[in-house]
Amino acid sequence: MTKAQILEDLQLLSPWTRCIRTYGTDHGQDQIPELASSLGLRVVQGAWISRDRAASSAEVQRALALAQAYPDTIGLLVMGNEVLLRQERSPQELAALLHEARQRSPVPVAYADVWEFWLRHAPTLAPAVDMVAAHILPYWEDTPMGLDQAVSHVLSIHGQLRQAFGAQPVWVAETGWPAAGRQRGPAVPGPQEQAQFLRELRDRTAASGIEFNVIEAFDQPWKRRFEGAMGGAWGVADAQGRLRDRGRGPLPRDPSHVAGLAGAGAGVGAAALGLLLAHVWARRSAARAGRNNTAVKLGVLAAGGTLGLLAGLHLAGLAIWQRDAGEWTLALAHAALALALALYALWCAARSTLPLTAAAIQGVLAPARYGFAPKAWSTACVTPLLCLSTVQALTLVFDGRYRPLPAALLGMVAVSLWLCRATGGLAAISPVQRSLGLVLAGFSGVLVAVEGPANTQALAVAAAWALLGATLWVNTGDNEGGAHPPAPV
Repeated sequence: MTKAQILEDLQLLSPWTRCIRTYGTDHGQDQIPELASSLGLRVVQGAWISRDRAASSAEVQRALALAQAYPDTIGLLVMGNEVLLRQERSPQELAALLHEARQRSPVPVAYADVWEFWLRHAPTLAPAVDMVAAHILPYWEDTPMGLDQAVSHVLSIHGQLRQAFGAQPVWVAETGWPAAGRQRGPAVPGPQEQAQFLRELRDRTAASGIEFNVIEAFDQPWKRRFEGAMGGAWGVADAQGRLRDRGRGPLPRDPSHVAGLAGAGAGVGAAALGLLLAHVWARRSAARAGRNNTAVKLGVLAAGGTLGLLAGLHLAGLAIWQRDAGEWTLALAHAALALALALYALWCAARSTLPLTAAAIQGVLAPARYGFAPKAWSTACVTPLLCLSTVQALTLVFDGRYRPLPAALLGMVAVSLWLCRATGGLAAISPVQRSLGLVLAGFSGVLVAVEGPANTQALAVAAAWALLGATLWVNTGDNEGGAHPPAPV
């Protein structure tokens, strides 16, 4: 980073904070104390400790030199960040490093890690530091905390640490809330939730004197590779330096929700327009009883609107999760298959509801005209979608911490498949498809057990899996179709 870049960032932050924390001295971070001093900011200077002994020693030397050069700006040295969490050093080895740094430092020395590690290794670490620097992140807890309990959790853990370490100062070195990502238990990320958490934390600690460091100043997109969409969205400002919240007034809006609603509106409008045109162009005269009444038409319209809503919500969230060309290719292929199945499901529903008697319209809407039999969609779309859904289920159940809960996508697939079968548009269900449906239905209960009943996103995913399984196994009473198959093309 150049001096100009760092200065620009510090100038943006200076109206909102008195102090900033750094995590190392490389990549130009050693320029921060000088520039912060010119703006009247204090610095908590970090030294990055890792398995690499030589690199760690160089970090310690540079951090100590900065503390010597800027004693009025650097108020604390944090030697190491979550080293024990990453299992890169033993507690005893880390304590020896801290003892040595403390003897040479002109300012107090601390070590930063998740609060459980401080309690677990208190006898070893406490004598080696001047201050306990604890990370308390309600969203990332093994038992995640909902927004209504998050700040109380931070204050409660701070109280436990003060009681455990007596007169030794305790500093909340990391706390915050992600502005994007997936739900964990009752913890829902988002810009509004982030703003609400930070406002409540500020207000409740104002009188107590509890000091805390918000993670983090700016979004760090590179962290998405390791922690999913959540990892790159903890900043009070986005990666372009735009503050999400001013601390007062209305809470910020979620731009992804805006895009999702726009997509939903487009889907509903397209479904309504398609049905209207089909109705007008077909010049219906004598409809068969029970096939073309208003209630049925409204049902098809509702199905189209539901699929449009789900498609819009899914597409709006794609960008925050995909990290490279491979993931984008797979995600777009998955979405394309789901959209193709949804369009075919609406086509089946419209044909079942509105008899298209005009020859010209029949010619335009009949895929067979182009050498492609309609029910071949079930082979082209359903089996690959079931395979992809099963792979997603396996990863979510066994390694889901940093993965999305694609409720909108799975809901679109489940509703489309149900609509296809209910209208007679599904080809004969193969044993492979039934087996995959059974697996998905079984995983629905496992996912709820893993994520907890408070996770509404997980409940939606589980419901979609269950609907997929039921659609593939329940006997509809006819030849793999619904009670009213489409008229032959």
